[in-house]
Amino acid sequence: MQEFYPDYLSLGPGGPVEGGGDEGALVVRLVGEFDRYSERMFLGCIRELLSEGHVEVQFDFSEVRFADTSGLRCLFQAQRQFRRAGRQLTLTGLPAGLERILLMVSAHGLARAVEEWDGLGPPTSRSLS
Repeated sequence: MQEFYPDYLSLGPGGPVEGGGDEGALVVRLVGEFDRYSERMFLGCIRELLSEGHVEVQFDFSEVRFADTSGLRCLFQAQRQFRRAGRQLTLTGLPAGLERILLMVSAHGLARAVEEWDGLGPPTSRSLS
């Protein structure tokens, strides 16, 4: 895996996934850039974590150097998937810029809007009015 992309799935001693973090959550350390190039890998990680039955997962962003709107969209998709599965997703170590964006857009309200938008059908049937 290239240094520029987040490192999610390297398991083992010293790897980015640790058991038993704060309050018993599985801790996943994200490293590198969180953008459109890492989207597929991140969403694959989410699917794997959900299939493994983890009740609570904590994503540690303290080593993420860059995040863009694709990364933000991934976070909302991950939150929605965890919520639907009745599981807990927590974010820690957020870069100041990403944390400010999440606060400015009211993450809960935007996540719900994205969820509703996804349920409207194919793009040709969506109306912005």
